[in-house]
Amino acid sequence: MKIAYLGNFRPTHSTETHVAASFEELGHDVIRIQEDKYNSDEILDMSRNADFFLWTKTWGVIGDAMKMLKSLKIPTVSYHLDLYVGLERQKDIDNSPFWKTDYVFTPDGGHDKFFKDRGINHHFMKAGVYGKECFIGDKRKEFEYDVIFVGSKSYHREWTHRQNLIHFLEKTFGDSFRLFPNDDFKCVRGKDLNDLYASAKVVVGDSLYSPYYWSDRIYETTGRGGFIIHPIIAGLSDEFEYGEDIVGYRHTNFDRLERVINHYLKHEKERESIRINGHEKTKNNYTYVHRCKQILETIK
Repeated sequence: MKIAYLGNFRPTHSTETHVAASFEELGHDVIRIQEDKYNSDEILDMSRNADFFLWTKTWGVIGDAMKMLKSLKIPTVSYHLDLYVGLERQKDIDNSPFWKTDYVFTPDGGHDKFFKDRGINHHFMKAGVYGKECFIGDKRKEFEYDVIFVGSKSYHREWTHRQNLIHFLEKTFGDSFRLFPNDDFKCVRGKDLNDLYASAKVVVGDSLYSPYYWSDRIYETTGRGGFIIHPIIAGLSDEFEYGEDIVGYRHTNFDRLERVINHYLKHEKERESIRINGHEKTKNNYTYVHRCKQILETIK
């Protein structure tokens, strides 16, 4: 099968790069169309002989994207990892052609009526992790911290929990806590990220709260071999068992979070068992190869 894929393929760590490679692992040909390089007529021409058109939006399309989508005689598919409903960027849903494709896949599983009311053929599909990067890394002295958080301190203005969480971790655990990236490590990607998760004892997670939505953080951490304490979100237990694959905490209940962190810092065997279980669960079930199969099964 030939897939015309519109997105941002410059970063080696981008979702598009990993999804394209995963389709190729399944034996399909992928035409990578760099989103900011071509206009809509050129994209249309490059896509004519494909079996379906896939779009992961980073910026936008030059020219008349809606006309392009209508001109394609093949199924059109959108896929992204972000939450839109309830945030300022929700307005893009009504305005962007990205939401007008034949099939829209997102990890927002809590707003079926919202999408249906707008005539969007929405399918709940979670994020994932690149299968070839699912391995246990090497322990490194510079990454040996009791507690870490991986991600930006600044976040959506609708979600102040992130700043409060990191302030709590800094105040409570002092020098045994480290935020990544930082002044010493401007970017932690690829094997460095696996090594970080192999070296740190506890990874604290965060995700914009919305029922049946969580970010790719849970898969990136477990898939790369990290032990994660993640917010409890409706639907997440369908994929991970709390206390067996991951550990959960309630948003804003920092007293409980502190007790949970200290418990697992003291009980290494229990922590390691959960870490390995989570790694195996993700590696065997939740990579982008698995997500690509779901797309193919849905659009037939």
